[in-house]
Amino acid sequence: MDAIVGVILQSKKRDQLDDLQKKLEANIDKVRQHANQITNALKALNASEHSLGIVYLLYAKSTLPKLDESFLLEVEAFAEGLDGEQTRRAANRFAFVTNRYMELCRDNNLAARGLKYLKLAIERFRKSPEYLTPLHSQFLCLCLKTKNYKAGHSLVETKIFDVDTNITGLSPKDMLLYYYYGGMIYIGVKEYGKALNFFDNALQKYVLVSLLSNGKFLGISKNASNLVHRHVKTLCAPYVDFANAFEHDDVEKALKVLNENEQSIKSDRNLGLMKQCLSALHRRNIQKLTSTYVTLSLADIAKTAHLKDAKEAEAYLFKMIDDGEINARINQKDGMVTFEEDHESANFDSAWTSQTLDSRISKAIDLTKRLKRMDNEISSSTAYIARLHGIREEMFDLDILRGGSGRGPRNTGAGISRMMMEMWR
Repeated sequence: MDAIVGVILQSKKRDQLDDLQKKLEANIDKVRQHANQITNALKALNASEHSLGIVYLLYAKSTLPKLDESFLLEVEAFAEGLDGEQTRRAANRFAFVTNRYMELCRDNNLAARGLKYLKLAIERFRKSPEYLTPLHSQFLCLCLKTKNYKAGHSLVETKIFDVDTNITGLSPKDMLLYYYYGGMIYIGVKEYGKALNFFDNALQKYVLVSLLSNGKFLGISKNASNLVHRHVKTLCAPYVDFANAFEHDDVEKALKVLNENEQSIKSDRNLGLMKQCLSALHRRNIQKLTSTYVTLSLADIAKTAHLKDAKEAEAYLFKMIDDGEINARINQKDGMVTFEEDHESANFDSAWTSQTLDSRISKAIDLTKRLKRMDNEISSSTAYIARLHGIREEMFDLDILRGGSGRGPRNTGAGISRMMMEMWR
């Protein structure tokens, strides 16, 4: 272990770091055999100067079946001072370390503690806020564990434009978890439209959230994978039946679907979400009454909206009035409800409305310009062109694409082409 620490201390330049990484990769099993010495070894290293070496030491320790408080403290100390460029050299190893850290925090009631250090790690590890990393899903997992939707919301609101696996070590699983957990965060803050965009490949939740967002199921997202399209009937039959009942305001049929499939829906971890949809259906039925009646008794509202009794109807009305969904007055003496026209909701001339519209238009314009630039970059890249035309890597040659024979004595594009094709593997 002393020899390994010595090599790490001496490796600071780029070429030295390349050699160091090769040696550490080749000797990772030997490092693991001396895991009991890693704590002392880390004391001799500085996170900002020796990040690459520290990542490998922490990785070796993280592969042990049992980890204690010392591992948590060591990861936390590293998160506070790590050098992003060095750490990204061993992105996969680092992601494994932070995932083990997250699991320990999640399973030992330390999730709130873990949030602080995973947030620090994300900020220092990512190349810029536009990059998605494996740490994103780990952080969101702890947000859900602690029901800290505010912290998670702040992360998912950051626009992602790059998922370069070579830089971040991101895997398909990491990406799927990010969108799944992110969708759950949006449900937690009741931003159902945004949640819907995160559930393209979580079909059961996509169906239910579409009811909360659009009032009906509009069909499978075009962005969903082929696997989702093939198995929609097998995986989602009760959910589609529930959605059909919801769309037709049929509370009785919706309740029947829920009751008949309650155990499977519960095992899918969707029971709470389906009950939210049922509540939304009750509210929608109440809302429809406001366009038909001026006054109505609580008992009649309960009957029309398929609620248990007048007391439950009153509770729904209070909540809807409080949330601004309807404008009404309840006379508790005689049990009558008077629906009133909401003049404020029709006021589009307020300064707040104008500012909000201006802000959203500006964001849309900026996003459109950004996407246009990205589209131009991708469509003109040699890797994309080769992929589009089905050119095999060994045949791909910039000179050929330019119309030449590709057989000249010096082909400067071939090396670049091969390097870019690596990105598509």
